[in-house]
Amino acid sequence: GLPIEAVSEIIPLIAVSPVPNMPSDWLGVANVRGQVTPVIDYRVRVGRAKDLPPLSAPLIVIRHGRQQVALLVEQIKQIVTLYVEQLDTTGIIHEGRLLMLVDPKTILGRETPSS
Repeated sequence: GLPIEAVSEIIPLIAVSPVPNMPSDWLGVANVRGQVTPVIDYRVRVGRAKDLPPLSAPLIVIRHGRQQVALLVEQIKQIVTLYVEQLDTTGIIHEGRLLMLVDPKTILGRETPSS
């Protein structure tokens, strides 16, 4: 899961222009509200991509400072409120399921192809 304050918006899958010589998890770039935005297939990044994404797959646009990136995910099941006491070094247990928190800085830090 992502901290909600890092999420700028969730949008439907839009046209993505491929960029040559990019890492395997990069789909390319897209125009998100007038801003050229890198699009990362988060399923590939975490080793869970099996097929092409469904057309219903959403993009989660995240922002940290002036950096913005769109993450392609399979689906968004729900948005949950978590409290500090639920945090654990291994993850978060919510309704009997282990959730992993993702630090958006780690995603944005790997955004550029030179990193």
